[in-house]
Amino acid sequence: MKPQYLINIIKDIIHQERQPEPFRLGKVASTDGRVNFDGEQSAGLKKYKRLSNYTPSIGDRVLLARVKGSYVILGKIQK
Repeated sequence: MKPQYLINIIKDIIHQERQPEPFRLGKVASTDGRVNFDGEQSAGLKKYKRLSNYTPSIGDRVLLARVKGSYVILGKIQK
């Protein structure tokens, strides 16, 4: 195996790990758009935008989509 081939494989792995997830799940922490993402201990200070047809309620399980470097709340996931 040539060294450059191995270097390229490592670069590809690092690049893939840096790619943010296109979708994330979380729970609404406040009605102004703060979200506690799955796997995190608490909600951050950032307030996420939402689609106009969804009104957040604290505790809602929501799906967020990555848009231009941030996330947008798409809506509540029904049980």
